[in-house]
Amino acid sequence: MPLAEIKEYTELYKIGDRTLPQRKKLPARQKSKVEDQISLLLKTLEKLNYKLALIEMQENQFEKLP
Repeated sequence: MPLAEIKEYTELYKIGDRTLPQRKKLPARQKSKVEDQISLLLKTLEKLNYKLALIEMQENQFEKLP
């Protein structure tokens, strides 16, 4: 979470419980951002695993040559 949002959260916390809905939005937004990042990383990992599998298949073909 960016420092500005942490400060905002802290200020809202100091105001009291009436700011609960506003405070809830801040970590909810951060959660959404993290989920998006995880999704992107998983897609990237999938592509890397695919490329590695292709390379391993090619390596195995060369090892089997007479």
